[in-house]
Amino acid sequence: MVATAVGVSGPHNIRDAANTSTEWPAWDAQSLTRIASQFARTLDLSHQVLQRVARGELTPAAIDDALRELARARGEEYTDRLSQLAERFTSGLVEVMTAGGVDRPSPDRVHQITRLYADLLGGFNDLRAGQIEDCLRTLLTSATATVSDPSRALVLVASLSGTASTALIVENEGTERIAIHCVASDVRRADGVGPAFVPEISLTPDGQTIEPGQEGRVLASLRLDAAVYESERLYVGALRVMGERGPRLEVPLHIMATRGAR
Repeated sequence: MVATAVGVSGPHNIRDAANTSTEWPAWDAQSLTRIASQFARTLDLSHQVLQRVARGELTPAAIDDALRELARARGEEYTDRLSQLAERFTSGLVEVMTAGGVDRPSPDRVHQITRLYADLLGGFNDLRAGQIEDCLRTLLTSATATVSDPSRALVLVASLSGTASTALIVENEGTERIAIHCVASDVRRADGVGPAFVPEISLTPDGQTIEPGQEGRVLASLRLDAAVYESERLYVGALRVMGERGPRLEVPLHIMATRGAR
């Protein structure tokens, strides 16, 4: 038995409204399950990132540069997906309104419009969750290179006017090969006296590719010019190991010129 209600625009099938009311609980359950799964993944990735930060494998500069690179590399893709969501919603809305005419909307048409809005909001949520996961995974990827002994600084010590040399060992703990090169930050006296300046450090090789599970060696050498460095004064800075997506890690750099050979 099918009951009908007659309105201004004609008969409306009450069964359509009943079907609509039974579809929404199932749709809501699916949406909540998907959102819960997305939240669980985000929470797990966030915890991993925080662990890397706590171990010093992710510096603020590395995080900033990695996210800037992600925005540059994936920004257009995200914009396209957002445009597709808007276009799909607009096209669906026009189709529903055109097919139904301008009379009072039927329960079925209300259901279709509501579903379009629900799909739009669900698409926005999926896009947002995907962007957050991409950001977190990018940060984890940017922290796959580690220094053999991260508790020790890179130390350059030699007599004044002499040349100090040392080596930095970088190990690739990830599953993909990485391309790296090193750059030195500004340095200044540890006691804060005097301005910061760029040290003329020679880094060899200029760049290299490290296979998974393998090590790379960077030789650092610096002439301790008497016109630049004071003897027996500690100068501090950092040596940044750069990857294709920005800084991977930052190693403390200590420089000291001595009065005699050491």
